[in-house]
Amino acid sequence: MARASNTGISAIFDQLGREIASTEVFTVATIAAVVPICTEMTFYARYGDLFLAVVTLAYGAAIFAAVWRRSRGA
Repeated sequence: MARASNTGISAIFDQLGREIASTEVFTVATIAAVVPICTEMTFYARYGDLFLAVVTLAYGAAIFAAVWRRSRGA
C-alpha cells in the first residue's frame, strides 16, 4: 500500500503492514520503493460479502429468538 499525504507522513507498506519506506512530517521529500503485489486471494476476494451475510443472518436469528421467547413468556 502506498499512502501519500500533503502535510503528514507518506509511506509504503507491504502486504503484512510492515513499513518499507516513509517520509518525515512537513518535509518535502520523494520516496521510491518496490510495492509488493500480493498474489494470494484474500478471503473477501474469494467469498465477497458472504461473511457479512452470515453475521447478519445470525444477528437477525438472535433478535428473532429473543423476541419470540419474550412473547411466549408474557
